[in-house]
Amino acid sequence: AADPPLRDLLERAAAEGERVLKARGIRPLESSLPAFAVRLCRDTAANVNSMLADIRTGRRTELEAIVPPLLAAGKRARVPTPVLSSLYSWTRALEGR
Repeated sequence: AADPPLRDLLERAAAEGERVLKARGIRPLESSLPAFAVRLCRDTAANVNSMLADIRTGRRTELEAIVPPLLAAGKRARVPTPVLSSLYSWTRALEGR
C-alpha cells in the first residue's frame, strides 16, 4: 500500500472484484473494496500472507479456489477483469517456479 504503482494495481483489482459482485447482485461487505484493500494492506503490512508463504515454500496456493470463480462470474456478467486475470496468470507462473 505504500508503493504508489502497487497500490494502484491493488485498487484496480479490488474495483474489478467490486464491479463483478455488484453485477451479480451481491452487496460487498465494505462500501468501497479498493479503500478496504488498501486499509487491510496497511493494517497487516508486517504479516506474510498465506499465498506468499506458499509461494516461498514451493506449495500450491489457494488461488484456484478464489480467483477462477470470480473471473467466471465476471464473464457471465460481462464485467471486464483484465487486472484480476493478469494477477491470476502471474501468480500461477510464480507457483510453477
